[in-house]
This record gives sequence, structure tokens and C-alpha cells, in this order.
Amino acid sequence: FEGLVGDSHPLGRITINSAEGVSFIGAKAGILDQVSGTGTTTLTGATETSSKDGITNNGISIVNKTIDCHGTLTTATGSGGGILLSASTALDLSAACSSDGTFSVDDAAGTVTFSGTVTSVGSISFAGPIDLSGAPYLHAGTGSITLSGAVNGPGAFELSGGSILWSQNAGATRMGAVSVTGTGISTHGLRAASLIMSNPSGTTTIVGDLDTNGVGGIDLSGKTFSIQGGMITTTGAPCTISHTGNLNWAAGSSSSIAGLFTENGTSGTVALSGTVTTVGTDILFANPITLQADANLRTGTGTGNITLSSDVAIGTYFFRLNADGGNITCDGTVTGYEFILENANDIDLQTVDVTCIDQLNGSGM
Repeated sequence: FEGLVGDSHPLGRITINSAEGVSFIGAKAGILDQVSGTGTTTLTGATETSSKDGITNNGISIVNKTIDCHGTLTTATGSGGGILLSASTALDLSAACSSDGTFSVDDAAGTVTFSGTVTSVGSISFAGPIDLSGAPYLHAGTGSITLSGAVNGPGAFELSGGSILWSQNAGATRMGAVSVTGTGISTHGLRAASLIMSNPSGTTTIVGDLDTNGVGGIDLSGKTFSIQGGMITTTGAPCTISHTGNLNWAAGSSSSIAGLFTENGTSGTVALSGTVTTVGTDILFANPITLQADANLRTGTGTGNITLSSDVAIGTYFFRLNADGGNITCDGTVTGYEFILENANDIDLQTVDVTCIDQLNGSGM
């Protein structure tokens, strides 16, 4: 189609049953439906629809071997029409997409190069791997977002929606700055320049390491956290976890924080295990701690301090605090089995009721 299709008088429905190559420089119709193809479909300019298919509920549906989407893809407000893109080999998505229904990329075999934007009234889903370029985003309102393939950089990535499921581990190429906002977040390990994650009302589940290498570090905020992995920052970057519910940090995790580590939040609790190590910087826990396995906090060589501002229940485990020349402060009551204080300058304890307490290599008071 060498000219604009339906520009002055939109068509009712455009149906392409089968074609090798299809090209639009702009189209207006009630519905745009390409059923199949063996080549490339190229969409440039503005593609707009005003209705939806009675069976699929899509206003725009494109199925071909390769799809190149540029310009804009829009299903009109009030139409309820979704957008479906199904490319068995490759999808280049630089378009600004606005869907009044769902938005779906449903062929897991195809690779998606994503530099555009998607705003959807309903859910958003990508079945296969994604390579990010630029600063694309997915906005689903209260709808869900599901990413079923690995996501690679180097682009940044912003996601906001209701329930967010990121079901694959980090891709081979690190992402840029990543921001995730939802009412329920479940993700595997991520590799990014920096990470902001916000979930004010639901549960955030993290399986695998969150690994960043930029100065922004890691900033997690929400209600309840279940973390089965470590936090990693470099270049002096901090890690902050703010929560109002329980923070459950599973056994076996190991975190390496180049900057300040802060746990805080109103009325939260911490189920702690594993190891948190900083590089000569402070470790701060504001909320009550209950160990669920052996745990180690270490500030690394330097002047980093360890401050535990609430009660600590060690239970039947070992709890080792190694300040490496910094100070150790416990403002609450410490109870349980074995409490080990190592390489500290000054130690300030309030009430301690443990089976065994060991102080090793102190240098202060």
C-alpha cells in the first residue's frame, strides 16, 4: 500500500489472509487483521482502528514471519480492541503502541527488539526474549504484565501495572536503569545499571540475584518481600529495602554492597539469614530481626558501622557481626544461642540474653 489507507474515510475491516510481504505507511480502519504471512510486514506512520473482532477482541492483529512496527499503533478509546503481534522470526518494535484492550506478543520463538512504548488498558504479555534499545516502557494501568523470555540490554526499561511476572533469569547483556511498579511483583534474577522496585500493597518475590553496576544501586520499597537471592552493587552504590510487612530473606543468600545498606520501614519485621557484606560502609537494620538460619553481617575494611535498632531473636542459630574496625550498636534486646562480635572498635549493647557471646579482636570500648 503506497498511500495512506482510509485516511479520509476509514475502512470497515482490512483482512489479509496470506501474503509474503505487506507494507503500510498508515491505515485507518475498524479492524486490521493479517491472518498469516511468509515474509515481512512493515507498518510505518499511524495505524489506527476503531473496533474489535468479536472472537479475538483484537483491533489490530498481525501474523507474519518478520514484523517491523514503526510510527504508532492505536486502538481507539472505547473500542475495547487489543493489539496482537506474532512474529515467528523477529519483531522490531519501535512504535508507540496504545491499546484499549490487551497487548500481546505471542510467538515465543521470535526475538523482539524493543525501543518503543506500550500503553494498555488491559494486560501486556511478551512470550519470547526481548532485546532493549533506548528507553522503552510498558504501562498497563491496573492490568498485568507478563514477560516469559529473557530480557537483554543495553536499553533501560520501565514497567508499571498490576501484577507483574518476570519469569526468566537475566539476559546475557546487562540492562540500563530499570524501574518496576506494581501491586504484586514476581521476578527472577536481574542484571541492570540500577534498579527501582515499588510494590506498596502486595508481595514482591525475588528468585535469584539482583545485580547492578551503576551509581543508582538498588532501591526496593513495598509491603512484603520474599527474597531468595543476593543484592549486588558496585561503584559505591547503595542498597535500600523499605517495607511495612515482613522481609523474608532465604537461607544461603549472599549480598555484596559497595555502598550503604539500609533496611527500614514502618512496622516491618525481618526474617534474616545468609550474608550481607559492604565495602567499608554502614549496615543499618531498623526493624526487629528473627534469624531463620545462620547469618553474617560484615562491613569490610574501613569505618563502616553496624547498627541494629530493634530486638534480635537469634533462636538456635549463630549470628556474627564483623565491623572490621567500625562500631557495633544494638539498641534492642538480643536473645538466642550464639552471638559473635568481631573486629569492632566500640560496641554498644543494651540487653543481651544468649547462651554464648564471643567478642573477637576488639579495638575500642
